[in-house]
Amino acid sequence: MACIDILGEPLKGRGPRVSEAGKLMAKKAKTKRKADLLQGTLDMLILKSLVAGAQHGYGVAKWIQETTSDSLTIEEGSLYPALHRMQKHGWLTSEWGVSDSNRKARFYRLTRSGRAQLKKEVHAWEQLVSAIGMVLNSNIAEAKQ
Repeated sequence: MACIDILGEPLKGRGPRVSEAGKLMAKKAKTKRKADLLQGTLDMLILKSLVAGAQHGYGVAKWIQETTSDSLTIEEGSLYPALHRMQKHGWLTSEWGVSDSNRKARFYRLTRSGRAQLKKEVHAWEQLVSAIGMVLNSNIAEAKQ
């Protein structure tokens, strides 16, 4: 049985040789895919990071990065606007405190409304993953009939 790629094209031999420019383009594409993924999931990740209790912004970003084995990195330019937006929605509250490094920091806490929003976001995410899985696991020949 011949092997096919995700597009249904037959794989031949070891595949094409990739130039250094091609490798760089692939690396940039991978980075862009990470950013695109986060645009739709950042709220869910932040809300999940606060389930165990209050955390300052750096702690939220660090938890996400560590939990994903460095696969996801949340930049400050995305994190803080999202925290402020979620606070305006009533999903988070915040108060000033002192961090482990003895610095003044704003600590964010999940509200009841935030917990409900997290459930909604997780449900939507699971539906999306399921739908994408159906597409990726489908037989392309059957789909064309």
